Amino acid sequence: MTKKSLITLLLVAILFVCVQVFLRPILKGTPLFSQSIAILYLWIPGIVALIFARMEKVKIPIFVRPNRYFYFIPFITIAICLFAFLLTIPFGSANNPNPVFLHQTFLKTIGYGVMFLFTSYLFVTLIFGVIFLGGELYWRGYLLEKWKEKGLFQAIWLIALVWSLWQLPITVLSYSPGLPNLAVNIIWTIALNFVLSPVLTYFRVKGKSVITAAAFYSSLMASFLYFLVLFPITEGKVLGIYGSWMILGLIVYSLILKLYSSTAWEKLK
Repeated sequence: MTKKSLITLLLVAILFVCVQVFLRPILKGTPLFSQSIAILYLWIPGIVALIFARMEKVKIPIFVRPNRYFYFIPFITIAICLFAFLLTIPFGSANNPNPVFLHQTFLKTIGYGVMFLFTSYLFVTLIFGVIFLGGELYWRGYLLEKWKEKGLFQAIWLIALVWSLWQLPITVLSYSPGLPNLAVNIIWTIALNFVLSPVLTYFRVKGKSVITAAAFYSSLMASFLYFLVLFPITEGKVLGIYGSWMILGLIVYSLILKLYSSTAWEKLK
């Protein structure tokens, strides 16, 4: 049945490509359409997961009572992105502060920063959480439940591979403003998926729910955007450096947790 679910996703990916290729010339200059289709595309794995899990009577732990791993997520993700942003300052990430910070007192500047934390980070985290939950229902939900018998360590990288292949059509065809070029976009997306896979699996296992993995993913992306709200980056090169440092931060965090060790994963079962 796992193969059937993967074939279903493949057929949907092909359909997505056909719809995009056919309609994009007609709806040229309408990014809202592409973004709406992209959100739907990201939720298709979740729908497939729920259907096949019900057919096979596979229990996916979607929602459970949040534990300490869930509550640690904002601190971890903001720390990783702060680390990345600070390392990008020599390349010009802090050259353009948000206009609201100009000519303000120190206390008002801090106040605006806190305000953006709620209006940008928290709000975006909630929106991304709903969007990313669709994918996580399949990747760290259904597929992990099916492949964990191979061993969690092996399942992590198999899921990362399938996840990356699944995202290729949306990466290539979806509206992506501000990105330097397509090749960089593809490489960055695949690298992020492989680096995120062990981290998201860790929070899925420790949090005992799919929503904990989705929360980490959404919080990380919201944290990344939060610093862009504080200091908008206009150069694609600088944005790419910022993203690369974030990936490095995730790698360092994974090394601290020993997530690249198969022995460590055996103890996490």
